[in-house]
Amino acid sequence: MNEPSVPVNFRWLVEGRIAGSGLPESPEQVDALYAAGVRAVVSFHPVPDAARERLREREIEYLEYPIDGFTSVPARPFETFLAFVDERAYPAAGTPRPVLFH
Repeated sequence: MNEPSVPVNFRWLVEGRIAGSGLPESPEQVDALYAAGVRAVVSFHPVPDAARERLREREIEYLEYPIDGFTSVPARPFETFLAFVDERAYPAAGTPRPVLFH
């Protein structure tokens, strides 16, 4: 049996702290991200319901930060995105929770 694969273009931008990829489309891809060490996800595009449910099951923190075609102003302040990533990837104390954004 093949191991589930991570979403397309998965790569660590900062090893063990910040990763980027395409959209996680399935529960199996979420499982593969978890196996790779991802513990938080920022979504610029909607994630399918089944993948979002697996994020909850795996206790992977999730922030929806939709950007409509990358041409409009996001509904949330940019600082929301930055704080989410910074607090998890670079905590003041404790172990980092590596963040993926897509």
